Amino acid sequence: MSDKALLEVRDLNLSIHDTKILTDISLSVAQGRTLGIIGESGSGKSMTALSIMQLLPKGAECRGAVHLDGRDLTQLDEATLCELRGSHIGMVFQEPMTALNPVHTIGDQITESVLLHQKVSRREARRIAESTLERVGLPVSQYPLTRYPHELSGGQRQRVVIAIAIACKPKLLIADEPTTALDVTTQAGILDLLNSLKASEGLALILITHDLAVVGNMADDVVIMRNGEIVESGATSQVFSEQNHPYTQTLFKASSFVPDSRISAHLDTVEGDAPITSASASASASASASAPLLSVDRLVCTYPINKRRLFAPQRFFRAVDEVSFN
Repeated sequence: MSDKALLEVRDLNLSIHDTKILTDISLSVAQGRTLGIIGESGSGKSMTALSIMQLLPKGAECRGAVHLDGRDLTQLDEATLCELRGSHIGMVFQEPMTALNPVHTIGDQITESVLLHQKVSRREARRIAESTLERVGLPVSQYPLTRYPHELSGGQRQRVVIAIAIACKPKLLIADEPTTALDVTTQAGILDLLNSLKASEGLALILITHDLAVVGNMADDVVIMRNGEIVESGATSQVFSEQNHPYTQTLFKASSFVPDSRISAHLDTVEGDAPITSASASASASASASAPLLSVDRLVCTYPINKRRLFAPQRFFRAVDEVSFN
């Protein structure tokens, strides 16, 4: 693994309609390494990512340099940037339901990305789409290309978004709050997926989040942002142990994360069962004596799967399998 920076941002400034958004942003990430960008909402994390991608709104003025493999993205025309987005830089946006088109199947959306960036036939693009879904943990035997986004869970939709981002094997992957609104178990699965993809594909990964635990356990280096500026940066272990800036100290005081602890231990504190006190045991006994407000008995929910051949037998996917509870 080379220490030479794949991406190098220097003195990046961004204004939108004369309103200052980013001030003197400088950061870098090498191939095979993870850079965490952390800060509260409104700190400029996502705008930094969009500036790197040069996906900026009208009225935006961007100054500074964004070098990817030696090419300054701020100096390229839109047609060239469109070629680079997806093929050299992939991005996982915050909310998968808005990142995906609800009226197109997941297979069509991945295939479209491949066709835009690679000179292959549609059949080959579909094969690449199938292979990419396998890589992100969605085998087509269970999750066929004919499914629509609304037929998937939140975590499965996020994996589709990641599949679109990596289908053309980019060198840099930017993940903007990739675990937002996901339960802790699904979060861990998505983070494990990003780690494994980085290892197997040799990606440079930029991970944008407000979660100190995620950065502490995944990032080699970290950038801490506030009000559109970088207040502290460096190796994750050093920044987390020294906490030189008052804002860094404030973030840690507001978080339950303890530096150097494993993410599994952190999640255990969230998922672990609370001790049963005499009061809670008494309340449970009292509740069980009354009639249930809601009773569910052997609930089954199945979805028909589109036929791949005209006379093929109808297949079904069982999403809920005889669930009972009161």
